[in-house]
Parts: sequence; C-alpha cells; structure tokens
Amino acid sequence: MTLLEPRRTKNVSHRQGGRIASRPPPFVWIPAVLVLAAMVVPLSYLVLRTIGAGTETFEIIFRSRTFEILIRSLLLMGSVSVGSILIAVPIGWLTVRTDLPLRRFFSVITILPLVIPSYIGAFILVIFLSPKGILQGWMSPLGIDRFPDIYGFPGALITLTLLTYPYVLLPVRAALIRFDW
Repeated sequence: MTLLEPRRTKNVSHRQGGRIASRPPPFVWIPAVLVLAAMVVPLSYLVLRTIGAGTETFEIIFRSRTFEILIRSLLLMGSVSVGSILIAVPIGWLTVRTDLPLRRFFSVITILPLVIPSYIGAFILVIFLSPKGILQGWMSPLGIDRFPDIYGFPGALITLTLLTYPYVLLPVRAALIRFDW
C-alpha cells in the first residue's frame, strides 16, 4: 500500500440510488432522541399552555413593549457579534500570522475571559468603570469629572463583547493556522 492509495475500511453503509445511505448505530441515535425529547417536551408544554390561556396571553405577547424589548435584544445581539468580530479577528491574525513578541503568551491570555463567569465580569466592569469607580478615581486628578454611564445598553455591550470574543477568536485562530498563505 502506498501513500497515494486510499485506505480501505469496512463498509458499514450500502448504496441506494447512487448515494451512500447509512444507519447510525443505536448508541448514537438513542441519545439523540433523548436530547430531542428534552428539547421538544418543554417547548410543547409552553405552546399548549399559551394556547389554553386565552386571549390575555396573546395580548401580552403582541403588545408594543414586547416588540420594543425584542428589537433592543436583537440590536444588542448584533452589536456584540460585530464587536466580538472586531476584537477577535485582529487578535487572531496578530497571534498566528505575525512575529509578535510573546505571541504564545498573548495566545493564552486572550482566551482567559472564557474562565470568568459573566456575572463576575459584569461586577468587575461596574467596579472599575462606574461613575464612582476605580478608573474615575484615577482620572479625577487629571480633570475628568465623570465618565459616560455604563449601566443599560452600553454596559451590557461592553461586558458581553469582552466576555464573548474568545468564542470568535478560537475558530478564527484555527482557520488562520490551517490557511495556506
């Protein structure tokens, strides 16, 4: 057998109509069915309870405040996604494709937000960036009296972006490592 010859494996599938069809073994499909049931049963329960509750539920679901909250949530989701991409792609490129000094150190340190729970990260940012926070104390001798408010959308955007960019960074780094320049 040479290196160019395909490796012969046991054929566990059979041909049907020109394409290969295979049946997964029971140790694959039984857990898959259990996971599917665990996802569908609660959702079905909620749908049935909503339908059985009458028109009050639909009035709550379709009022303007609900759509306003949905739009704000989608805006936050999109903003965090864009922010994470804007942080992760340059870091991935710098740690994989350049001769950055200490790049192994930066490769490790940039994924550390994965080990910080989000509520702890939010608490740290509030302590550090709030109007009476640590950074404000450091900047007051320089004449900076007040920072912009970090509560609400801006704080959520900063916190979620800084805590989720590693989820973008890891696949970006993997792709850049495999990419043939």
